[in-house]
Amino acid sequence: MVDTAIDHLSKSPIKAAVGEPWRTLIRRAAENLRVYAKMSGLYPAAGDLAAWSAADVRPYLQVALDLFDELAPAERLAILGGTAASFHAIGADRLPGGAS
Repeated sequence: MVDTAIDHLSKSPIKAAVGEPWRTLIRRAAENLRVYAKMSGLYPAAGDLAAWSAADVRPYLQVALDLFDELAPAERLAILGGTAASFHAIGADRLPGGAS
């Protein structure tokens, strides 16, 4: 058996509604325990690199987090900003949801 990674959440259609066929395809992939999802590098799919925001990619991250749900709460918080906060010495109180 071979593990597989879906790079950049399969270049989800950022700036469009979180819909089909992306949602069904990512759900099918998540059903396979040998499939992993890489959630970095989503901004290029948002179109104009100067015009995207975290709010644009958040719905796609949320779908992936919900489907690939084998994360412990601390791991989920790390993905949602805790790792970046630690690296950049940003207080947890400045992150959405208070991730640390």
